[in-house]
Amino acid sequence: VLRCGMNDHITKPLDLARMFAIMARWIIPAKPALAEGHSLQPPVQGMALNTLDTADGLARCMGNLDLYRRLLKGFARTQRDFAEQLQALRAQPDEALALVHSLKGLAGNVGARTLLERSTELEVALQAAAGGDSPQLQQATAGTLEQLKLVLADIDRMSRQATPPDGDAGAHALAGIQVDWQPLAKLIADQDAHSRDVLQDLIGHWPTMRQHPQVGALKRALERYDFDEAEKLLGALQG
Repeated sequence: VLRCGMNDHITKPLDLARMFAIMARWIIPAKPALAEGHSLQPPVQGMALNTLDTADGLARCMGNLDLYRRLLKGFARTQRDFAEQLQALRAQPDEALALVHSLKGLAGNVGARTLLERSTELEVALQAAAGGDSPQLQQATAGTLEQLKLVLADIDRMSRQATPPDGDAGAHALAGIQVDWQPLAKLIADQDAHSRDVLQDLIGHWPTMRQHPQVGALKRALERYDFDEAEKLLGALQG
């Protein structure tokens, strides 16, 4: 990379702290990226996850818990049939290698450190086997599939714990919060696109609001500029 004329190199999976440190070597910012006293959201709490380093995963999402949860859901959706896909590609080593490489990158992004290690071992074993089979390849495959199974189980458990039953999310999310909805209501009534920023500021000030289903629906309505729907949802929140 350096010989090609670049002045540095950032690898995947992204380590945001390292990425910003590298960028800081070469960029003189006009203003600090984070204001003094600002901190990222805390790690996922109340969940003992054996396969996921949630602090690492959240750091890669800049502390955005909603984004991290979406990444985990996406990981589970796309990798749940990994074993079947890998089996189907036994006669296509290049495609199998690409499949494993994708799993490795995704594992790193969500903080599945052990799965990252196992899939790296599988990638190396596939390259060494060159389309054949070997005890090392069989062992690496078994280790990857077993760890993937554990990661998916943890993601499923995390998803269940993140969804309070019987609609309790709304009651708990706004408990003790005194929200002044009037500025937002006026912007929505005026069909002003700045209403999205105002709602985001409110959520930033009261992070637990993210758990309220109607707040999420309101955010999505504003993102698609559906001000009529947004007005109805905000009315329900105010009532």
